[in-house]
Amino acid sequence: MKPYEKTKQDESREESDLKNNAIMRWLQNQDAFKFNPGDIIIKKTKSYNYNPHNRERSEEWVTEVITKATGAAKKYVYAFENKLGIGYLRQLKANGTGYCGSLICVANFDPENTRFELDPDFLDHTLLGEGEFTYNNEYVTKKKFREEAMAANKKIMVRTSSIKILKEWYLGLKVGDTFWYGQTFDDFAAVKWEVVKINTKDPYRPTTSGYMGKSEYANQSLGADEWRTIEAKIVENNGGNTYFYPGSTKTLQMGTFSWAKVSMTRPHPMKDQLCGPQK
Repeated sequence: MKPYEKTKQDESREESDLKNNAIMRWLQNQDAFKFNPGDIIIKKTKSYNYNPHNRERSEEWVTEVITKATGAAKKYVYAFENKLGIGYLRQLKANGTGYCGSLICVANFDPENTRFELDPDFLDHTLLGEGEFTYNNEYVTKKKFREEAMAANKKIMVRTSSIKILKEWYLGLKVGDTFWYGQTFDDFAAVKWEVVKINTKDPYRPTTSGYMGKSEYANQSLGADEWRTIEAKIVENNGGNTYFYPGSTKTLQMGTFSWAKVSMTRPHPMKDQLCGPQK
């Protein structure tokens, strides 16, 4: 019988399978999922981003973290391999006391969207070989830094839970004043605002009957001759919500700040700027 010769359709099918079949895709990348038993590794996932300001799309590999607040990476131990040479992982507890979660087989991950790398701290320790490796040191350090920053920032914040204090602060704002504001500690510490305009004759003043939330209650506490809104420009954003785009201007009512985090003094950063992001 004459040897089979691949057709154009065969080549197209072959190429499609290599690209789209999950098993074939994993087999082509299996070396990237192979480590030595006992290695401490981190997980990265492909993230797709869209910037509404310049309408550009981008992708990046983002390290999986224990909590977004600390930014410390989740860590796994490459526990063992089966007779096919396929590895299994166990996640390590953040408090340093062992394992959590169930056994994970690396063959379950799609290399198009997931990758594993040696933990940079573990790699440094392996190269230097000094003492016993403490895998959760990054988490403990970042958590402590955050707790200390939060305690310091609470001391400089305007007590916006008090209508009297909030009203006094809000009515005292003038064009040119700068302040830091956010609903979370991270946005509060990152986003600086500048008052660019005060509208004392806003044509729309909301009226509310029945139940009022904290924002509506704060707005209604302003007398007819006190009603105003402020237009504030975002001067800088050092790691806060991307919604707060530097250079943009937002109109803010007094109720916006009710129970929010506000300070006229630059807050302490919530993350150690010298450490940088997870490698």
